[in-house]
Amino acid sequence: MTKSKFGPLNPDYMSRITEIINICQLWSKSAPL
Repeated sequence: MTKSKFGPLNPDYMSRITEIINICQLWSKSAPL
């Protein structure tokens, strides 16, 4: 396993981060600041 300053990175964690990024991008497009 690869260690980082956030701890071990497992596929579930990476997919969670990708999902959050996608939601943020969609939100920024639908709600311009």
